[in-house]
Amino acid sequence: MNAHKPIPFYAEAGTGACPHGVDGDHPRHAEGGEIWICLDAPAGEGCDSHVDEWGYGIPWGDCAT
Repeated sequence: MNAHKPIPFYAEAGTGACPHGVDGDHPRHAEGGEIWICLDAPAGEGCDSHVDEWGYGIPWGDCAT
């Protein structure tokens, strides 16, 4: 079994946490699944191996393993 580790979560681009506004073409915005994320707006750490019932990553503090 591979050990898992925390990975950074980022806020959605265009939200109040994003300093760039809603510009989807900004160089610090990246695709994050179904949304664009802002690489300058870290929102915490998540588990790199587990997801919730909707298929989204879970916060590192909520990972049971």
